[in-house]
Amino acid sequence: MIYKYLRQILCVALALSVIARTGALGANGKPASDTAVTSTLQDTADAADGGQPFTIESDGLGSYQNNVESVQSLLQAALGDWVLDTSSSTSRSVRIGFTQPVPGQSPGSVAPPFTNLTTVQARFISQCSLVGIDYRKIAPGDTVGCPVHIGFNYNGTAYGLAMNTQNYPATQFAAVTCTSAPGSPCSVWTIEPLSSTEGNIAELVGPAPKGHNQGPVQLGEFYMTFSITLTKS
Repeated sequence: MIYKYLRQILCVALALSVIARTGALGANGKPASDTAVTSTLQDTADAADGGQPFTIESDGLGSYQNNVESVQSLLQAALGDWVLDTSSSTSRSVRIGFTQPVPGQSPGSVAPPFTNLTTVQARFISQCSLVGIDYRKIAPGDTVGCPVHIGFNYNGTAYGLAMNTQNYPATQFAAVTCTSAPGSPCSVWTIEPLSSTEGNIAELVGPAPKGHNQGPVQLGEFYMTFSITLTKS
């Protein structure tokens, strides 16, 4: 009898092992891989929208391609989240500006490291998976709301810019739209503010002052404008 139980336990253990392995495998049984995308950050709004510079824009050197000039630009294999990372590149960067603080904030609570558009090394991640969405499974023509986080370094200090209502209720998700032709898997996406007028509310987060034993501190809420296009490579 004991051998029968041991055999059952072994079968269950093997089944669980198979399930754990297949979670990281594609449909054909091979290891899942990232999906390379070309990320294009527009620098100015269309004339119909005022033609003003965005507060999140490119470095002026064109689109960002995966594994070119030490840039990552991809949809992650496991969850389908978008990542654009220039932090390891010596030739590519982005520009960010904090020119539009949200009105009504208490005096002294708005303390960005800079105001006008400034070149920084940055890592973008749009975690649609946090709301149960995979970029690769958005249907053509559909628009969904997804968190976006941008980490960047300025003068040796790390900062974060969050558009995620789950952690910062005053902020807004970004609008992610699949613009591929109907009836085909999504291969082109746009990422824009939910509001087409002022932009998305985002929370700027930075390190605590030296000598203070606390986590990151909030440095103010800002309207951020941007228009990003992803194209499957």
